This record gives sequence, C-alpha cells and structure tokens, in this order.
Amino acid sequence: APGGSTTPAAVVESKCKTDGSDEASRFADEVQEASSTGKLLILPAGTINLSGLTATISVAGLRAASPYGECILDAQAAKYIDLLTITGGDVDLYQIGFRRWARPIISSATIGLFSMSRCALIENRRHVRMEPVAGYPSSSIETLILSKNRVVDSPGFEIKSAVGEAWAHGNRMRNVSRRTDLWDSVGS
Repeated sequence: APGGSTTPAAVVESKCKTDGSDEASRFADEVQEASSTGKLLILPAGTINLSGLTATISVAGLRAASPYGECILDAQAAKYIDLLTITGGDVDLYQIGFRRWARPIISSATIGLFSMSRCALIENRRHVRMEPVAGYPSSSIETLILSKNRVVDSPGFEIKSAVGEAWAHGNRMRNVSRRTDLWDSVGS
C-alpha cells in the first residue's frame, strides 16, 4: 500500500478509546468524515463513552461496523440527546450497540438502504424512528434490513416512512417498552 499503510483507502479506522474517557468530539469528527467521504467507519470493540455530546450528529448517510466485536455507543451523561439524524443516502450498521440515548437514530429523509445487522438497542428512551414530517412528507426507505438485532429494556423500531422492500429476521426483543425506573437510574 502507498506510504506503508495497511488500511484500505475506503475505510476510516476509529481512534476512539474504550477506556472510559469521553470520546464525543473524536467520535463526531470521525462520523462526519466517514459520511462526507463515503468511507466505512471501523469502530473498536468495547464501550465508547459519548457523555460529552451536546448536539445530535447530522449525516447524509453512514456506513459503520465493529468487526472486532460489539461496539457500544454509550450516552452516559448525554442520555437526553438524540445521537444520529440521517438526512439521506444509505445507512449500513454492523455490530454496533446504542445505549441510553433519547433516540439513537432518526430520519425523515429519503434513504436508499437502511440496514442494521447484529446491532443492539439498550435502555434507550425512544425508538429508532423513520417517519415523514411536514418538511419531508415523502420520506421513504428503498430497502430496509433488520437482521439479528437485539432490543433490551428499550423501545425498538418505529418505521412510518414508505418502504420499498423489507427484510426483518432473527431479531430478539426483551422488555421492549421503556421502564421509567430503569431509565432514570442509569448513569446516575
């Protein structure tokens, strides 16, 4: 590879640490870079602390994966913030967990592919939500794939957008309605 790099040019390798330190700024920068360049964001296995996040990250599509083991994106003190707003493009997520967000992912845009595979929704306040709103009355998803995800003590998915094709299989859900006592006690 040019310059001795072994990382493919189509990949952004995350530098986020899983040691408990706040990685909100670094994570937001990496997500923006991956989205704007169309590259795959590779996340580390473990829990990434995003407690310093103060605003929702808005992206026109996102491809992200954690091939080394599950990566949990943990809101901690930012638990009343939405994590990602998708404004278009494709969304393809693999082995990523979302814990303690107001809404982990929302979109009112037209999306080509929306795929979540082996992802987790844990202790979130609201659903992963795709729906038309006043400014985007014709929002849609061309292809929706929800495969082998798990939802624990969290709302799951709310898809109100038009969907061309959909596949949902192997998803596991437990205590899907939000438990107030659990939500209010986490991260305290």
